[in-house]
Amino acid sequence: FFKQKTAYEIRNCDWSSDVCLPIYVNGGGIQNHRHAFTAIMLAGMIAAVAVSLTTLPTVFVDDGAHPLGNDANYHAARMLMVADDPGSTYSFDPNLHWPEGTWITWTWGYDYFAGVLASILTSSAQGANNLIMFYPLVWLLLSTAVVGLVARQILTPPLQLISVLAYATAPMTLKLFGIGELDHHGAEHALFLLSMYIAGRFLR
Repeated sequence: FFKQKTAYEIRNCDWSSDVCLPIYVNGGGIQNHRHAFTAIMLAGMIAAVAVSLTTLPTVFVDDGAHPLGNDANYHAARMLMVADDPGSTYSFDPNLHWPEGTWITWTWGYDYFAGVLASILTSSAQGANNLIMFYPLVWLLLSTAVVGLVARQILTPPLQLISVLAYATAPMTLKLFGIGELDHHGAEHALFLLSMYIAGRFLR
């Protein structure tokens, strides 16, 4: 608690929520706070996805879907390899430093998860290629949710909304999570936010 609470305030708190929210006897405060937070999260996620979709005309052109940038193309190729054969191990990349191949030095689960997901959702190579372009949305929704949860801990609902929308529409967010942005930095960013949120909850 940031200030000493009276016995009445402590008794009338919603201890099931992330923060101790006062119950307003006449205003239905607890339900209002919960409904407001749900609306804030929905607004933030809708805004984030809408901004992410602005790269669609650049990614989907007449001859197919193209990732944005060299690194994105490399990860797309690895994802499609996994989609074609999910049973293989991709900690070794036969196409990197060809013809010898090499062991990769980063966590390969990012590419593997996308490839397996694509293989579950479609059986065609073209379908897998199209689906993986939307893979950044998985990490976008996760990171937006974490930003909302952090804002809920320390801000009033109007400021929560401003914070979530500011994050959802930031140029950095578009660069990390735009459709076709298949580099791994977006996933690292989302997992960093999640780890900080969990650490904050643990140390609170």
